[in-house]
Parts: sequence; C-alpha cells; structure tokens
Amino acid sequence: MSTQQIQALLNELAGYARAKDVDGILSLYHPNAKAFDFGGQAAAISLAQIRQNCIQGYTGLTGRLDYEFIVDEIIVDGEVGYCFGVERISGEREGAPFAATVLATYGFRKHEGRWLIAHQHLSGI
Repeated sequence: MSTQQIQALLNELAGYARAKDVDGILSLYHPNAKAFDFGGQAAAISLAQIRQNCIQGYTGLTGRLDYEFIVDEIIVDGEVGYCFGVERISGEREGAPFAATVLATYGFRKHEGRWLIAHQHLSGI
C-alpha cells in the first residue's frame, strides 16, 4: 500500500509541476525537508530555499510546461521510503523551447499519517 501512496504523491507532484504551482509542490514536502539541488551547494538547502529555487525555475517560463517522472523503483520500510528515477522537463523559456533531463532521488517520511518528501537530490545530465 505504501508504494502506491508514494506513487500517488509523485503523480500530485507532476501535476503541480506542470501547473507551475509552487505552493502545491511545497505542500508535498515535510516541514524539515532538505535538498541537494542544481548549483553544487556544499550543504543541503532548506525548505525556504527549495521554494526560492522553484520560483526561480519557473521565472521566464511561458506556455505549457511538460513534466514527467519516470520512476525506476520505490522502496518503503516502515515510516521511511525512497525512490529514484529520471525527470523529463520541457517547455518554453523566454520564447525559446527547452528540454532537460534530471536524475532525481526522493526520500520520504510519514508525517501526521501522510507520506511527504523529506529529501530530494536533483542533478542534470
């Protein structure tokens, strides 16, 4: 059951990403979430910085945004889980088409009975 719940969370994430809904995306994150995002920071960033990265990432996007997360595997053990896979993102930025492929790992924790993203690690290829 838990793998299906995490897959449902990832489906929600994809919908919010396509809608460019930063608040929706962040509603799926644990309050103490940390991330290693693009940019090569030497330390994990906080939820507030994740928000800033989302806002910055959507700046200049016009028209439709396509987002797909191709999950390789979801692993769950009790109150924690993780998944990894490939994100494919495409759309239009400042009038020009763009496409990106991102390697993604997400860690999940249950919080108040609900699976939430507790950690993410994204890197472009």
